[in-house]
Amino acid sequence: MEFTNEENTKRVPKATEGQMHLRLYQPIKRKRFTVPITDVIQLKAASNYTWIYIKGMSPFLSSRTLSYYQRLLPTFTRPHKGHLVNPQHIEQIRELEASKEGEVKGLQMVLVDGTLITFSRRRVRAYRRERKKIRNHR
Repeated sequence: MEFTNEENTKRVPKATEGQMHLRLYQPIKRKRFTVPITDVIQLKAASNYTWIYIKGMSPFLSSRTLSYYQRLLPTFTRPHKGHLVNPQHIEQIRELEASKEGEVKGLQMVLVDGTLITFSRRRVRAYRRERKKIRNHR
């Protein structure tokens, strides 16, 4: 299944329930391979490229942008503009306290591989609203 982005007229394949693999291509080796989405830990922006961290493999550099993968993987969490994280690989979410009166300053996520990722201020609010909606629907 594909959808068209209104900003660009590029066609981007969209992940669906039945499609649980990410198709990648290594131009140097001229090799195409698929990775189960559940094995993708995180994606990290590097200008107009994306580093993809896959369980049991070394990081893979893709020529696609992080926003491309955000449209492709709508279930992934974006804590700030430089990261996209698979929620299945989040071990813990910590609250960061400011020095004044124990006020909560932000959030930090700990991934199963030990990586620490801090939420941006604006995404903290959006994440909390999203979590509140999920709790209210249960």
